[in-house]
Amino acid sequence: MGVFHVWKKLLKENRQNAQDRLSPQPLPVTHTPFMMDGDTQGLEKRHKEQESTRQDGKSQDKPQEEASKERTAMEMCLEFLHEYNCDVKFSESNENLCLVVFQGGNFYMNAWNDRVIQVDYSEFLSVPLDQYDEISRIRKAINYVNMYDFFTLYYTIDEERQYLSVSAKKATVLPPEMKDTSKYLFSILTGCFEAARRFVDTLDAIRQEEKKEK
Repeated sequence: MGVFHVWKKLLKENRQNAQDRLSPQPLPVTHTPFMMDGDTQGLEKRHKEQESTRQDGKSQDKPQEEASKERTAMEMCLEFLHEYNCDVKFSESNENLCLVVFQGGNFYMNAWNDRVIQVDYSEFLSVPLDQYDEISRIRKAINYVNMYDFFTLYYTIDEERQYLSVSAKKATVLPPEMKDTSKYLFSILTGCFEAARRFVDTLDAIRQEEKKEK
């Protein structure tokens, strides 16, 4: 069975199980450790102060007053992260960018324009740059997955460490009137795990196909 057919089978199985999604475990791969500077509590305090200012400020323009009370995308994310007791570390240079540890996985969460959030499941798989055959397979697997998946896979190259790393990302809009925000964000983060798992399965299928051709 070719890789294309294997991928279609995996995609079909995933869609059948999507409604029953519970809490998938992280992939059994090594996460590349990385750090981000910043003071989580300080950033959260500033977010709360900004929210308090919006609520306390009075305006003669009623629509503007109502808009000032709306939650931003980052505030909605912080509520979710607190609910799941996630470790959060904000960037010192960008208060809309934070590093999150969720179910053992490293995630970036980047808010834009108060309404858009991008979630990156960062570097869930890494290989040395001198493994040319494996890098070729990785690029093929990324292309296969990106053809059909709701999440986007991409790779980055660390010249200093001489490693290529694969990540998954998803950008979405978080309107302030959204209900069940926690459930929605949970599905986004666990969906990144599932996209990574589909990538690993596809990569393994490519390896198996190469063995048969030898």
